[in-house]
Amino acid sequence: MTVFWVLGTSSPKRFGELLQQCEGLSTSELTLRIKELAEAKLLTEEFGDYALSKVGRDLFTIIQPVDAWSRTWANSMLADPGSEQAPPSDLVWPAAQAAAQAGG
Repeated sequence: MTVFWVLGTSSPKRFGELLQQCEGLSTSELTLRIKELAEAKLLTEEFGDYALSKVGRDLFTIIQPVDAWSRTWANSMLADPGSEQAPPSDLVWPAAQAAAQAGG
């Protein structure tokens, strides 16, 4: 998902740029993710530049509002952990970490 998100927010990207922005992924993991996204027709490669395909961009526009909602939800759960609607902490903490890493 990280590769997809990076390309959705800023593309095209060269392999080295993707590797740098997808912190924690090894070269072999990035290669595998690129292959998987390409096989799913979500990514294209042209002259060494990787970008989301038309289908990938369409999917990204659908996912963006869910991301915005999840950030708002995670922040509200952190602000009021005693809420009756508060989910188990094993769900809130990963969501909050992801939001913080993505700048949310």
